[in-house]
Amino acid sequence: MKPQKLFLILSFILFSTNNIFAQNEMKARIEYEDAEMAFQNKDFKSALSHLEKAETALGKWTAKISYLKIMATDKVIEYEEWNEELKKLKQEVTAYMKYANTNPENIDMERVREIYTVEEKVNEVWEWKKYLDDEKKWVNESDYSEGVKAYKNNDFEKALALFHKSAEKGNPAAMNYIGIIYLNGNGVQKNIDEALKWYEKGSKAGMLYSSRNIANTFFNGKEVQKDYKRALEYYHKAAAKGDTHSMIRIAYLNKEGFGTEKNLDEAMKWYKKAADRGDKIGLTGIGLVYALKGEDSKAFSYLKEAAEKEETEAMIFLGLFYEKGVGVSKNIDEAVRWLVRASEDYPRVNTLLARIYYDYHNYDKAANRFTIAIENNVTNIEKADYYKIGVSMFETKSYTKALEWLEKSYNAGVEKSKSASYIAHIYDSGLGIEKDKKKAKEWRSK
Repeated sequence: MKPQKLFLILSFILFSTNNIFAQNEMKARIEYEDAEMAFQNKDFKSALSHLEKAETALGKWTAKISYLKIMATDKVIEYEEWNEELKKLKQEVTAYMKYANTNPENIDMERVREIYTVEEKVNEVWEWKKYLDDEKKWVNESDYSEGVKAYKNNDFEKALALFHKSAEKGNPAAMNYIGIIYLNGNGVQKNIDEALKWYEKGSKAGMLYSSRNIANTFFNGKEVQKDYKRALEYYHKAAAKGDTHSMIRIAYLNKEGFGTEKNLDEAMKWYKKAADRGDKIGLTGIGLVYALKGEDSKAFSYLKEAAEKEETEAMIFLGLFYEKGVGVSKNIDEAVRWLVRASEDYPRVNTLLARIYYDYHNYDKAANRFTIAIENNVTNIEKADYYKIGVSMFETKSYTKALEWLEKSYNAGVEKSKSASYIAHIYDSGLGIEKDKKKAKEWRSK
């Protein structure tokens, strides 16, 4: 073949190949730009789809695509349990961090910090998976499983003997059960010191529930003196193994400054960890911390998200936010809607509803909600409510009850002259009782 002809063929091949590369790079660029737009619009699934196409078109891994892929995945993935999606995310994060370590001059440290935060969340779920794998071995141990059966059948003597045999083999689940038996006094003399001793053994052997049981004991302070500092120590041990209950308690203790200095940022961190693991209370906690920081719109957003996931405490706060117009336009109908839903689980919310109905002169509903609260012996009825209850009962013609609560209102020093006026009218007109002009006159003079 002549050199000139060979040169032309090679030139054509090279030009064609370069043209293909150029086309693919252009496709990758378009897909990446579409991914960025989708990410900004919070359409994270669409962003991931475009990123996969961009990477396929490019034919190689890049830090730029990997970063956005990790951040989009973080927005849509569930961190509750180990699965194939989390496995892929772990691989992606590992690849990015490896690149960052070997190419520090090409990396934005703010992005590395973001990826590091995602890596921590992934690793926490990985630790939880390993813990669950260990727990399966513990609960399937023969003496332990037979001990659980005996315990459920209230054969505590047999259960304790079997748990001791299992504990001698190093089974921390058995150690934890021995602690429970001594704490509750199941077939033995109740012994808090013995319970804590066995919980401690279980905790040291890796049983998160033993750590949590120790923490709860010192947090509640029923069997021992309250010790928030010690509770915090053991909640941290349980949280390290993925226990969201402990994460919530750590956040609460930091929020309130119990057992440690008050630290809203630390509280926020732990509420977020719990929320990332699917804990609805974590979302509520985030909202409350934002409220304490004065960031009402963010607080409202998280409380609404938690409330929509049926978290009752969030419903209560959301209702109050709507009632007062905090972080959202004032909306009494929405306030009532959320508080009514919350009242199904929390009878004391009926008092909040009754006050709202009273303020808007809906005395029928106010009287009904106050009655439900009273019948449930709620503890949040205040002296200021006595007059409102009395008036609501009066307006709904429940005069005997009205008289009872108006007298309480007067004796408590609440709206004394108005309470006395109502009482005088009841006696004067004989509403629900016999007329008594003398008593009516006495009350008018008060």
